[in-house]
Amino acid sequence: MDTRRTVVRGGTRRLGPARSPRFAALAWALVALLAFVACGSSVHVVGPVPPPPGTLEPDPSGLTETPPLPTQTEGAATPTGEAPTPTASGATPTQGRTARPATPTPGTPRPATPPPATPTPTPTSATPTPTAPDTIVVTNYHLLDSGNGPRLVPVPRTLERVPAIGGATLRALLGGPSGRESKAGIVSMIPTGAILLGLSIQDGVATVDLSSEFAGGGSETDVQARVAQVLYSLTQFSTVKRVAFELDGQPTAVPTGNGETVERPVARDDYLELLPPVFVETPRWGETVTHPLRISGVANVFEARFFVELRDANDSLARQAVMATCGSGCWGTFEATIPYASAIAQPGTLMTYTVSQGGPGGPTDDERSYGVELTAGG
Repeated sequence: MDTRRTVVRGGTRRLGPARSPRFAALAWALVALLAFVACGSSVHVVGPVPPPPGTLEPDPSGLTETPPLPTQTEGAATPTGEAPTPTASGATPTQGRTARPATPTPGTPRPATPPPATPTPTPTSATPTPTAPDTIVVTNYHLLDSGNGPRLVPVPRTLERVPAIGGATLRALLGGPSGRESKAGIVSMIPTGAILLGLSIQDGVATVDLSSEFAGGGSETDVQARVAQVLYSLTQFSTVKRVAFELDGQPTAVPTGNGETVERPVARDDYLELLPPVFVETPRWGETVTHPLRISGVANVFEARFFVELRDANDSLARQAVMATCGSGCWGTFEATIPYASAIAQPGTLMTYTVSQGGPGGPTDDERSYGVELTAGG
């Protein structure tokens, strides 16, 4: 075979010997090596770099543009590797220097750059409207003479509801009867100037410490009465069953209702002599009574039977016989509901008494009366 080839000069084909493919490959490799050595290791690429396979071109609409990140005050950067701690408003601060955000998820539109956040004002509370404090109605026990000598009578006191309600009740008691009560003949046997120094309650026993003025002046009967006033005012609370007395911090003996002087804590039963034969606990003196009248207390009358009558200034509005659980020498409890009618709200009188003979309308005994406030209706 003729190995000569045609060589073209000046645009003509030239014949000459043909080169093998292996020789051509080696020649091109040698040329590339020489070019690399001559130019060094820096390679400059001209023109745009095509994106890696599988990624998207930038969205010309701008929806996938990365918004600039806010910066944080220098020095407040979150330590590397720790998640930023959310602020009180719920926003998460960035690190101290602005960092380029991660490449957005392909195909997911990114919201436009939000406007700078307006600082949230600290909420302020409006000045509350003054309201009446939470109150509680307690009972003070003073004395009322209805013709048979001074006997205990319950009167209402409206106090602010406080944890130490026993002490508040005693301070109200030491303040004495109100003007209205005094005009009705209600008195206190506690001397003016007596001060409550302390009160503690443990295992059903209240220890009350009073100033020495509490023991000053009056007869033995007066001292019995003032002790009974304190005792009954404290034992209205379920946590108190008995009362021990102190004067200026020192334990003191007290006289009971029958004249005996004791050093032990005393109870209500020690002062039954200070009660009227029919002792009404509710309603209290001067209290407003609703429809129907509900009455309760203790009594020690013949055959445990007595009458309750409710009157206005001119007429009897209701009258009803009531039975106690015990009588004729023993004290029994009673409760009764008595309907009545009143055309207007007005002052009224609650009366209790027994009938010795002849039945209703006959002579009455053990009569006791005190004022209440009637409500319209019935």
